[in-house]
Amino acid sequence: MLIEAGADVNAVGDMSETPLHVAVSRGNTVVVEALLKSGANPAAKSEFGKSPKEMAFELGGDMQRCFSNL
Repeated sequence: MLIEAGADVNAVGDMSETPLHVAVSRGNTVVVEALLKSGANPAAKSEFGKSPKEMAFELGGDMQRCFSNL
C-alpha cells in the first residue's frame, strides 16, 4: 500500500482535497479507516469549506461510524 511506502496521507490535490476527502466522497470505508489510522487529518478543509468528517456525517451510516470515535 502507498501508505506503507511513505505516501503523505495529508497531501492536498485538486480543490484542496486530501486523500481522505476523496475516500469519503467515494464511500470507501476501508480506505477511510486506513487513512485515519495513518494520521490523516479529519478536519482538513477543501476549497468548498468541507472537512472529511463533515462530509461523512452528511452521508451517515457506515461512513459516519468511521469518524464517530474522533
